[in-house]
Parts: sequence; C-alpha cells; structure tokens
Amino acid sequence: MSQGVELPHVEPRWAHLHDVRVIVTRPAERAVPLLELLARAGAIPIHCPGASFTRPASYDEVDRHLAGIQSFDWVLWTSVHAVDAVMERAEATG
Repeated sequence: MSQGVELPHVEPRWAHLHDVRVIVTRPAERAVPLLELLARAGAIPIHCPGASFTRPASYDEVDRHLAGIQSFDWVLWTSVHAVDAVMERAEATG
C-alpha cells in the first residue's frame, strides 16, 4: 500500500484498534497515509470515498469574488480541496 509515505511507529496504546473495521471516506489521493497507519495499528481499514469533487461549469462568480478578495476580513475554507481549487484559480487568473 505504501507510496513512499514514511509512517511513525505505532505505539501499544493503539492496540485497541486490532481487528476494528474503520471506514475511511477520504478521496483516494489523500487516503493512503491514513489507510496505512490504521493497518499498522492493527485495524482493518476500508476505503469508501464519500464525496467526489468537480470543477464548476463557470468560474464567473469565483473570479468575481477573487477579484475583490482584499475587501474580505476573513476567508474560511473547510476543505483542502477548496483551498487547492481556489489557489489554482487565483494563480491562473493572476
């Protein structure tokens, strides 16, 4: 399962995970480290992505808000996918 991810040593305190089934809903590209860590801790990781992410049909609204982003006091993203998408769009539009 490893893709060059260096995992920490699993301590005995995680022994209670032995044979426990754990559903991981992260998308495939972000799930591997957690799946590997759970397996090393003795759990039975089950990968079941719970969401898919697509680009919008139009970037008009995104571009409008990005153009005026300096007028915001705060911007809060709740998803690493949202951060990646917004940063990618901001770089593409300057």
